[in-house]
Amino acid sequence: MDRKFIRECITVIAHEGSAASVLVVSTDEDRQSFNSEVFRFSDIEVPPTQIFQVDDWISSMWASSVGTYFLAGVLGDCFTNLSGSFARQQATTNRLFRIWGLHDHAVYAVGADGTCVRFDGARWLPMSEGLSGHLYAISGRQEDNLVCAGDGGFVARYDGARWQPIELPTNAAFRAVHVINREDLYLCGLDGACYLLRGGELTSIDAGGHDLYAIEDFQGETYFASAASGVFKIKGDHLVLVKDKARGYSLSATDRFLWSCGLEQTARFDGENWRKVDFN
Repeated sequence: MDRKFIRECITVIAHEGSAASVLVVSTDEDRQSFNSEVFRFSDIEVPPTQIFQVDDWISSMWASSVGTYFLAGVLGDCFTNLSGSFARQQATTNRLFRIWGLHDHAVYAVGADGTCVRFDGARWLPMSEGLSGHLYAISGRQEDNLVCAGDGGFVARYDGARWQPIELPTNAAFRAVHVINREDLYLCGLDGACYLLRGGELTSIDAGGHDLYAIEDFQGETYFASAASGVFKIKGDHLVLVKDKARGYSLSATDRFLWSCGLEQTARFDGENWRKVDFN
């Protein structure tokens, strides 16, 4: 009997103009065999080009403004094409769930058991002191203003020297954090967890019980993504559905387009209309 493979779009990165890159992971039903690919669109109406492939489970991707790609693997390996071709480095022996960066010499990956590692342009260095639990999100504005989040309501802020946990009255399973400025940020996660932390005060946003995985600003509004329910945007103290068929594990935007990806598809929104591509 032929094995049935499941193909999922895990991460999308919007580039300038009409371009974007998508991380697609294929696995068999028993999750014993994995294949990860990165495809680059010049435009959503043009078939994408494969630029990376590995028989491994890549959990997350980030690309810098100059076009360098960074990928984090579940087994703790990271890949980058900083030297021109993709090279593998072992960043940690722990699992990695999310990679994100500010520029080519400040890239961060977080994962299991309070793991955080930083790429300085040559090596991956540990910076996990003060962190705990499984971490699924990291974001920030500067190297001295980073925030990570994960299971059990864990949130911590990095001030350039150390991580400082932020005590919050929730045990939510956070999957995304979006830093607004040095004091304010959005958080979202499983089972409708959705919050605004402003000036130290946590305010709940009604998300209707949806599992949320990503947050992004686009054309003056803030969007949230659910792989099962679609893309939402915030309106007052609650989320409103924008597109139920735009599945979302990941969101990324430029001033022209908002891209989402999840399950077998990636989609692009120009502020009025959606277009999608299936990877099944």
